[in-house]
Amino acid sequence: MQGDNTLFQQLDNIIVLSLKTNHLKLVELHEKFKNFKVTNPSDRPDLAYKHAFGFFVSEYLRDLKVLDEKSDIDSIFLQGRRLLECVITVKYIQKHDLFEQVVGFCEWDRKEYLEGQKARVKADLDLFPYLEGIIKWDIKQQQDLDSLQRKYAQPCKLPSVRKMADDLGLEADYAYFYKLTSKILHFCPFSLNNEHLYDGIVHKRVFLLRIDCYWKELIKELSTLYVSF
Repeated sequence: MQGDNTLFQQLDNIIVLSLKTNHLKLVELHEKFKNFKVTNPSDRPDLAYKHAFGFFVSEYLRDLKVLDEKSDIDSIFLQGRRLLECVITVKYIQKHDLFEQVVGFCEWDRKEYLEGQKARVKADLDLFPYLEGIIKWDIKQQQDLDSLQRKYAQPCKLPSVRKMADDLGLEADYAYFYKLTSKILHFCPFSLNNEHLYDGIVHKRVFLLRIDCYWKELIKELSTLYVSF
């Protein structure tokens, strides 16, 4: 038993150090994107699009919490899923050179986000009518939504995560991790089984190792974008 504890302690030290190190590398990469200026963006729009993509993806990753063996399993699964989705998305955009279309993808998602926000206000007021006047749908948000709905009468979005994963040969990652996290993070009939297998001492560490792999993969992909300048 003492030997097992020592082994796990050593593994924890390796995992935590690697996660912290990779997060720092990502922060440094983000600073490079932030400080780099394309001299004449109009002359090389391809570089400008890549720069903007690398900047915003690295900014998103920079703000994620650095996990360790003490993190709860929901936090581990949620970050793992986010990172897997990020890996798949970045690789897909790289493979098909879709950098110029990223703005459209972002605006389409913002349109859907605002539609959800509007629906949320209505649902909240239906449930809590006494909050009328406190919970409000902002007129500026409505104007933004109207503008985006006019601009994007037709969908402008990436394929589903599953289709992108298939295209990239990452079916195994999707089938294993994406489906698994869905059963753990979302309520469904499986939830009634009351299984807590993944809180186990070994499983949490294996998932953290996988998360560390995703960090390394994203650093590699974004570094390639930066080198292209």
